[in-house]
Amino acid sequence: MDSTITKRHSERVFSGNTFGVTRISMPAGDSLPEHISNQPALLVILSGKIRYCDTSGQKELGTGATHPIEAHSPHGLIADTESVLLLIR
Repeated sequence: MDSTITKRHSERVFSGNTFGVTRISMPAGDSLPEHISNQPALLVILSGKIRYCDTSGQKELGTGATHPIEAHSPHGLIADTESVLLLIR
């Protein structure tokens, strides 16, 4: 079975009373344009390599990395390789 990711896909994998978890799959070269979230979150890189972009620049994040996202902070993502992420918020 071919596991290549051909388009971005997100799926809510957990919904609780105080937080939820969304799995995001991104093909290499895909980007999530700058946006603003109204609540803080934690980004966990399950596999691949992405660039997290915010007002201070870009930060490379690879498999196993975590990165906090502040509420009301403009940010975006670029997938340098096929990547799978968890967004916890």
